[in-house]
Amino acid sequence: MTDLVEITQARADLGDLCRQVAASRERIAVTDNGAVVAILISPQELADLEDDLAIVRNRLNEAQGFPEPVVTREELLAELAARA
Repeated sequence: MTDLVEITQARADLGDLCRQVAASRERIAVTDNGAVVAILISPQELADLEDDLAIVRNRLNEAQGFPEPVVTREELLAELAARA
């Protein structure tokens, strides 16, 4: 379940929200006038998602006949940063 927190409240409670997310792996959606503008997730959950993405990308490459070496988390982060 994802909790919703308005951006003004998130600003005031950022430290507590970050500790809550890190301890519970709960996601918190930050909203601005009702629209979600950011999601807080724990660093471990992000790392797990990035690992899962790398695995899926490698399996897709293999299924398409383009086997490549396993993409490490560091390589994936570098690629994502280059796209931003």
